[in-house]
Amino acid sequence: MKQISMPVKTDSKINIKASGDLSIEGSDQNIMTAVVRHSDTLKISESGGKLELKATSDLRLQLPALQAVTVEKVGGDARVAGLTERVIIGKVSGDLELNNLAGASVETIGGDMSIRDTTGAVEVARVGGDLIGNGVESVFSHAVGGDIYLLGVTGALNLVAGGDVEVQVTTPEIPNITVSTGADVRLRVPSQANAQLELHSGGRTIHVDACGQQGEWEQEDLTIILGEGGNLVKVIAGGDISIIDHDGIGNEFERKFESSFDDWEDFGLNLEKQIQESMAAATENIQWATMGAVGASEKARMKVEKAMRKLDEKGIRHGLNLELSTNGGTKVSVNNKGIHVGDTGKVVGFTYPGEVKKDEKTGSTASDEERILVLKMLQEKKITMEEAEKLLSALEK
Repeated sequence: MKQISMPVKTDSKINIKASGDLSIEGSDQNIMTAVVRHSDTLKISESGGKLELKATSDLRLQLPALQAVTVEKVGGDARVAGLTERVIIGKVSGDLELNNLAGASVETIGGDMSIRDTTGAVEVARVGGDLIGNGVESVFSHAVGGDIYLLGVTGALNLVAGGDVEVQVTTPEIPNITVSTGADVRLRVPSQANAQLELHSGGRTIHVDACGQQGEWEQEDLTIILGEGGNLVKVIAGGDISIIDHDGIGNEFERKFESSFDDWEDFGLNLEKQIQESMAAATENIQWATMGAVGASEKARMKVEKAMRKLDEKGIRHGLNLELSTNGGTKVSVNNKGIHVGDTGKVVGFTYPGEVKKDEKTGSTASDEERILVLKMLQEKKITMEEAEKLLSALEK
């Protein structure tokens, strides 16, 4: 497990691609913190004021709340929470959760989509599963394969679904609502609601029990006024239609909604736990390795000292850039923070100190005795962890 923190400018844009699961959380600090399962699964590059992150494993990010974020692609599930700028999301293969956002534009979700406490409109082109939400402003969905359950709606709706649609509107002045589905529709409104209803039922049953209007009609089409009239509520259903003002949404909503958000509570905790376990294991390995340092040969000691002199001559141990050759023969400059620096000085990639790959065709390998000697020097605090990593890297040449 690896964790990296670095300052970011709030006026920059961040573009994200993740092969596994993705969790993004907003914070009040101008720091980006990234957690991945393995160091070589995260690459960071910068160009033209845009920061691009590519992760080939699960990725957890904490970003400034004001950050403009585009999630281009996620191979697993995704969660985005606590951002004050509108979020753009491309393709998510699994489920998507949006929590406490100022709106979002979403292209394609392979699984279910969950929305909670949004203050701006959420637009989604396609959802393969269900769309559920609580405390939402406006939702515009062009194609939802499953059911739609929305509670606490305060703004306009335009919903297209293959399954049932259940909606609870909280404002007396009903906003413009359009619903089209092949199944049933159930709409709950306040008891003092004002709206004009245009209902089309393929099931030939329309039930209204709201705002003083009560009746059941076995017909396909019905136009009726609630209260003093107002915005148009247009419903086209392949099944039955029910408009009520007195009871809640069905239990199915509660079950699906709570389970969708509970799944993410353990995501960050699991990553942090694995980081702690990984660090503990690394510490234990060093302790065991240094126990055998007494038997390190004089030849190993001399080779380590030679490597240290080389590093000193290059100024590496004093924080200067380390220039190494990649397998393709190109030179890569790595500063003491582990960030790849291109010819123009811009960040072009990301690694961790000591983890730049050597040329396997020409490089030699360090012996166990040489590694143990370096670890012993580290244990005795003669060198820092960063210097130990660079020494080991140099010994591999």
